[in-house]
Amino acid sequence: MLRQGFDFKRHGCIVRWGLFLLAMGLVFQAVGVATASEKTKVFVPATHEQGKLVEVSGVPVLHLSGSPFAMGEQHGVLLRDQIRRLYSDYLVPFMGGPEIANGAAYMAQSTMWSHVPERYRREMEGLAKGSGFTVQQIFLMQSFLDLKKMVACSTFGVLPSRSETGEPMLARNLDFPSLGMAQKYSLVIVRHPEKGVATATIGWPGLLGTLSGLSEKGVAMAMMEVETRRSSLHGMPYQLLYRWALENAKDVDGYIAQIQKAKRTASNNIMVMDASGGAAVLELTAAKVAVRRANKDIILATNHFESSSLKQDVQCSRFKTLSREAKRHSGAWTSKQLERLLDKVDLAEMNLQAMIFFPRTRSIHLSVGRIPAASGPYQKLGKSDLFP
Repeated sequence: MLRQGFDFKRHGCIVRWGLFLLAMGLVFQAVGVATASEKTKVFVPATHEQGKLVEVSGVPVLHLSGSPFAMGEQHGVLLRDQIRRLYSDYLVPFMGGPEIANGAAYMAQSTMWSHVPERYRREMEGLAKGSGFTVQQIFLMQSFLDLKKMVACSTFGVLPSRSETGEPMLARNLDFPSLGMAQKYSLVIVRHPEKGVATATIGWPGLLGTLSGLSEKGVAMAMMEVETRRSSLHGMPYQLLYRWALENAKDVDGYIAQIQKAKRTASNNIMVMDASGGAAVLELTAAKVAVRRANKDIILATNHFESSSLKQDVQCSRFKTLSREAKRHSGAWTSKQLERLLDKVDLAEMNLQAMIFFPRTRSIHLSVGRIPAASGPYQKLGKSDLFP
């Protein structure tokens, strides 16, 4: 009922963005959502118990520490206003209005809640307490992408033998409707659990899952949605599952194993890379996982399947551009060249985040806060900024 369908073969790998954005623009005006011209500072450094919100080279970074409940509560207290704004002025219009959002929240809880690990439930309970939302509303924030697909992204991976510094690099654009505000709310969320692996996620206030992330073990990942009819609501919301795999993997093969044994929901691509240069694209449906490995030390993906077992007949201009540039470039790649490549394939006003992960040095080059993000400038977040 809520999922967006379209003729994938006819329209390629981009959803009917014009019609969608026009419709959302009308809702956007009706609810009085702020425009990108506002000058109000979105994030102000603050602390609460073990949590702290800081700025690193202009990039907001939220550090959360302790038990799952404590991390959730810190998150809710420190970003209460931002979460409330995104929920009322972004998520509710995105879902189609208050009634549909309430119905979606009930649907998500009745189908997916039982598949969520206890520690994530506790984190959501803490987030609800800190922010003043109900747990059901918090859960909708974690599962709305399983109900309504709208992500169009690009990834390009370079293995050590093709990297100028010998450092594996995973470059990624995240393209998503901004509704005039989402680009201003991007931040890095670093979780330092009392037990387990620390992770850095590039996301938004209120999100507990991972669409793009790096672990202190040196595993990086980025997901891209794929339109199929092979999805399910009987599994863990995919952004939480991808975080779970990141927290429980020490390398690419470990990440693959976590995804393979999970009860999955959506059809997606995931590019994953580790510190030793292992790299793969996981092509996922609720029923199947296909794995593509690098071709000549380069690996790339957008929003359709390319593996022999799941291949889709799709013409994607971004995939063609990435493939053409991979063939043209015979030498080693630099991070600056990857930044320019991301700028060639961004989706203009929907390009909310652009980044390059460096798994070996546990660092990120990140551009957020403006549209298109891929045009830069990129800021470096080092290991000491993320995993001190």
